[in-house]
Amino acid sequence: MTPSVPTNADPATDRGRALVLVAAADPQIGAVTAGILRAAGFEVVEADGATAAVGVCRARPGAVAAVLMDARMPDLDGPDALAAIRAADPSVRCFVMSGNPGAYCWESLARAGAERMFTRPFDTPTLLA
Repeated sequence: MTPSVPTNADPATDRGRALVLVAAADPQIGAVTAGILRAAGFEVVEADGATAAVGVCRARPGAVAAVLMDARMPDLDGPDALAAIRAADPSVRCFVMSGNPGAYCWESLARAGAERMFTRPFDTPTLLA
């Protein structure tokens, strides 16, 4: 069942209605991050990699309010992943997290569509701000 989520949902104010997609290179980090978001009232879907995240956005256009993904993923990473997600659903808000962004600087990720970069480790208040 596809949730009814407005395409202009703001994850910061529409908790309980906003669907957040989490894609992390490390499944444990993804699970912890998803748990924090669920505890804060968000509906969360976890994707196993950036390619899967793109697939969710394509399958559910307008349903995903925000994507939180690692800057570096084994299957598709950085600006390429952001571009594919934005092409699948231009309305989705994209956020990047990383403990080591590697060759990707914030500016290149922002140009690809990221609104914010969270440097790991981050705490709950930082993630929910």
